[in-house]
Amino acid sequence: METIHISLKDKRKADSILTRQYTQTQATAYTASRSASLWARFMQYAASQQQYRFAWLAFSFFMQGCVLVPVTLMIVVRHGNPFELWIPVLIAFVLTETTNLAAMPTKVTVPVFWAGVVIDLLVIASCYILY
Repeated sequence: METIHISLKDKRKADSILTRQYTQTQATAYTASRSASLWARFMQYAASQQQYRFAWLAFSFFMQGCVLVPVTLMIVVRHGNPFELWIPVLIAFVLTETTNLAAMPTKVTVPVFWAGVVIDLLVIASCYILY
């Protein structure tokens, strides 16, 4: 920041300089506070859930093991039982359960769980589209 000395006779010059400095300060403050990307905000959320890691562990075990995988595999079986659709479902299940059993932090387990959910939904969609 530069120091400017202005006499009281040059009031118009002082007003323009102060206005220009105020506008530059506002622009700098605005550009400095950019919003984080969706992925960065999701990862911040996942890291902030560390205090609820046991709840996430129970939730992901239940959702993957008792709801998503059985429902997804039933839909696969009803649409011709193609083996190539079993593989991504089981890999997503194993990855989710492995990260939970390895006691990984929530910044790892939460994204892996949601990736498994997306994989299951893609398999269900491909059953209805391809078979």
